[in-house]
Amino acid sequence: LPTDELRAKYDSDPNVDATSIVPVHVVLEDGRLPPTALQSEYDYIVASHVLEHLPDPIGWLQQCAEALKPRGTLCLALPDKRYTWDILRPVTRLAEWVEGYCLGQTLPTVRQVFEATSTTALMPSGTPWQRPPTSGELQPERGLTEALELARQAVETHIDVHCSVFTPSSWLRLLADTCRLGLCRFDLAWFHDTRAGEIEFFAALRNGPASQARAAQPFDEAADELVEAAAPGSQARVLRRRRWLRRASPSVAPYANSAARSASA
Repeated sequence: LPTDELRAKYDSDPNVDATSIVPVHVVLEDGRLPPTALQSEYDYIVASHVLEHLPDPIGWLQQCAEALKPRGTLCLALPDKRYTWDILRPVTRLAEWVEGYCLGQTLPTVRQVFEATSTTALMPSGTPWQRPPTSGELQPERGLTEALELARQAVETHIDVHCSVFTPSSWLRLLADTCRLGLCRFDLAWFHDTRAGEIEFFAALRNGPASQARAAQPFDEAADELVEAAAPGSQARVLRRRRWLRRASPSVAPYANSAARSASA
């Protein structure tokens, strides 16, 4: 959104100081960067809770690579579905990203809108860190009828939803597979796992991998270490054996597994 529209959107939100929103210089056009931004002139791009809203994440990542200077950095903040209202949803699969890329999708699809609006949970974000979510909190916020109406609107109208849903390890695997397909021009500079009590994880991607043939390896190894850190009997620790994995907390909150079982029941 342009600066004035963004400030107007959050003007009545008690959790946001709309006057502190910095000026926006480049606005996405149908989920894509405008041609004027694709000039390899930026040192870094910061995208906080952006990627999950895009119907074509692969295409957007490629555009970011075009906008950045060689070895420029893309910094990402991404919601961890296990601790947000996306808790009921399955993680996004590679096939969904490939579909959006091959079709050049610019609007959230009917399927994405229906899934998101029919399964968004009533649970307040961060609840699984504190206690098991109640059965009521694990109910969808909207009914199927309302979700269907929004899906019908999505045929011609932009309906803002989370098109993609991740855990830290599932996101890393998606990026690794995207690299293997030759569709990602980034390598992994560093990665921060979801910290205890928080709902998001962070990553920095560097434009132009040193070796395209090995571009997937850092993503795979970081994902492997997250699995190891969550293994039974392991303790919370800072993982420093790999240069890209800055820190990790327990990947699963005390009540995340029970919540997931309740959600799938």
